Amino acid sequence: MTERFHNRKHLDHLEAVFAVLRRKRLAGRLQAIQAALDLAAGLLAEEESLSQEFLQAVQQAQATALKDDAPVAADDLAPDIEEQSEQGDEDAVLPPEEDEQGHDAPLEQSPSQRVYPLLSKEEERVLNLTEPLTPLVTSVQQSRALLRDFEARLPDLRARLAAGNGWFDIFYVTKRRLKQEVGTFLRALRREQKRKIAVPKSVEREVHPEVARFFRQDGELTIPRELVPLIFDFTEHGPYAKYRWRENKRTYTVSLGLDTDYPPMPF
Repeated sequence: MTERFHNRKHLDHLEAVFAVLRRKRLAGRLQAIQAALDLAAGLLAEEESLSQEFLQAVQQAQATALKDDAPVAADDLAPDIEEQSEQGDEDAVLPPEEDEQGHDAPLEQSPSQRVYPLLSKEEERVLNLTEPLTPLVTSVQQSRALLRDFEARLPDLRARLAAGNGWFDIFYVTKRRLKQEVGTFLRALRREQKRKIAVPKSVEREVHPEVARFFRQDGELTIPRELVPLIFDFTEHGPYAKYRWRENKRTYTVSLGLDTDYPPMPF
């Protein structure tokens, strides 16, 4: 920053402006990140099975890490071996479950093994198709609401990300002055009007006939556009530079004149 604008009059002002703009844009980025994270968290929270799978995976990974890090003593292994042997014996001799009357309890059947009454093919084709699918695939109403809220915030987020987006304005200052021959003619014309001394023919011939005719008119005069280049000489001064940016529908400016510009330019 200093290396680039070290020879400018308003270097301190420019550094302060850029520091404020950087912080505003950083705040805008953080708000955009927070909005995106809120949207992602809301979308994941609606998918219960996905969240449970993530939670189980995290818990399993943490348990595995703790188990690998903990030191194991030889005495601690004995109870585990005894428990495993007892469990193995129990598994080997476990009798089948019986009901109160001594009969074997029937095993629970899965939905695919259930026996439905005899149905026609037409009834089988539409069986269970009229039930709502929300329990199977979850609802999307919350996701739609989250997306609508996020889209509503997008214009404000974009505006904060582009806060203080400015530009360098390079411009020239145009100055005009009367042509020398026109100035001489006007001074002679005033002498003619006040002292009745006629304008010399040589002086009047130096200016354009339309210019002489125009200035000889009475009353308040407005110079026509086509006579402007015949009356004035134009010079351009510059280039000059400014840094400009828009904020809250207003345009702000920091002049970037050189330290050697004296008097302050542009004038």
